[in-house]
Amino acid sequence: MKGYSAIGAIALGLAFAPAVEAVPFYGEHADYEGTRSTDSNGLEFIEGDRNNPQLPNWDLILEWSITDNNDGTLDYEYTFSPDSGQTDSISHDSISHLTLDLSDNCVDSDGLSDPGCVTNAQLDGDSLSSDALEFGDIDGISSAVKFDAGDDLAVTYSFTSNRAPVWGDTFIKEGTWDAQNVGFGDTNLESETAYVARPNGTAQVPAPGTLALMAFGLLGLSWFSRRTRKGRASSSSAA
Repeated sequence: MKGYSAIGAIALGLAFAPAVEAVPFYGEHADYEGTRSTDSNGLEFIEGDRNNPQLPNWDLILEWSITDNNDGTLDYEYTFSPDSGQTDSISHDSISHLTLDLSDNCVDSDGLSDPGCVTNAQLDGDSLSSDALEFGDIDGISSAVKFDAGDDLAVTYSFTSNRAPVWGDTFIKEGTWDAQNVGFGDTNLESETAYVARPNGTAQVPAPGTLALMAFGLLGLSWFSRRTRKGRASSSSAA
């Protein structure tokens, strides 16, 4: 009987709990490793602002890897490269810079409000000087960090942050062409592939709909338990 009561309680909760709406991925916990590309997988080319802008006929690949240092910091690494099978068709210049989304409390109008958000910045393993970094509203991203690049289409940016990864925006500047994540500027999309990992570190909490569902289930369980106890008490009295 107890088993039936529990099942009934869960069914009651499922039946009357409000529908749980899908939650947009922007700002939610992100994967520590991932890949995006302009081959229908999360990145898209857009026309640059140089003379005769044009879109490449090859694919740009972004790979990221995030390592927890177990000391309150994480190492972030972003690698951009052209598809290795299409290198013969590449006739463009080099990536000018990368702009990456940061949380509002990492960056303010005066620069970094929390210096721990981005430290030890490197390009291809070489330290970037303070002149090669810029913080603020850049390339259409509010509260961003901009990393200057070298003279190649294949580049790796890395830095250390005191923030855990969530989903956000990125912008890659070349000039003849530029690239960005497909969800760029839209925080309402319900697909993680629309964004890339970026440091923010906000804590995860259950969605309100999930909490309501749990509450209804517990309420139903309590109600069925009381009925069962009353029924047993009545049977004992009659006997």
